[in-house]
Amino acid sequence: MTMGEKLAKLLDHWAAHNQDHANTYETWAARADEEGMGDVAVLLRKAGDMNLEINKVFQEAASKLK
Repeated sequence: MTMGEKLAKLLDHWAAHNQDHANTYETWAARADEEGMGDVAVLLRKAGDMNLEINKVFQEAASKLK
């Protein structure tokens, strides 16, 4: 396996992992909202958004491997 192939697999894995985390943060943000912890929910959603922004960087890196 070439370095490019390894990196492509890693980038896909990392992006999927980040997506899983973002989904989990949203679930907990909704729960925090239900318990009247809106300020915490906002921050959890911000963390999820940050994960998705990182995924854009991973996608850009992956496009350079092609």
